[in-house]
Order: sequence, then C-alpha cells, then structure tokens
Amino acid sequence: MVDADRLESELRATWAHNASLDRARVFRGGELLLVVWHDGVSPECWEAVKRESLSAWRVTRLAAR
Repeated sequence: MVDADRLESELRATWAHNASLDRARVFRGGELLLVVWHDGVSPECWEAVKRESLSAWRVTRLAAR
C-alpha cells in the first residue's frame, strides 16, 4: 500500500493544475487509482463514473482470483 500512496501523491501533484481548472479528476478507491481528463462534467456524472469504475474493478479482481 506504500507504493499506492506514493503513486497517488505523485499523480495528484502532476494533475493538480488541470484539476484546479476542472479539466481532470483524480479518485482513489483502495487499490484503484482513476484519472479522468474531461471538458467539464457534473458532480453527478463524476459520482456515477467513480461508482461504475469501482464496481467493474471489483468484478475484475474477483474473477482474477
């Protein structure tokens, strides 16, 4: 998990400018690190993207076991 923490920190620092302009979003859910480049997205849309991404990631992880 230390590597994930380090990677998240580096990624957030790299994308901070774009996130401040609301051109990108960064989300971490456990081991999943999601970066989305966009041209404006509603908070509701972003929540749906995070929810669906986490769901798909969990299904993939379970199938890999």
